[in-house]
Amino acid sequence: GGSVEEDLILLQNTRKDLEWLNVNYTTLVKAHNNQYVAIKNKQLIAANRDLENLISELKTKGIDPAITLIKYITTTPAILF
Repeated sequence: GGSVEEDLILLQNTRKDLEWLNVNYTTLVKAHNNQYVAIKNKQLIAANRDLENLISELKTKGIDPAITLIKYITTTPAILF
């Protein structure tokens, strides 16, 4: 984390990416069911079944995983305990 301003911008961007993910979830899950997806600037930038591989892929692309929205997507409904 940097300055408070940077953190606020990051929060806003992450929220936009989360909204984008929710809007496009059906399409994304058809192509990437049971995978981790990385979203940045309202774009899918990586997808992988293995989280560590996804993070490695992001680092290879020069993208910081810490400031990237990473979510596991699946068509299987979550079981709430």
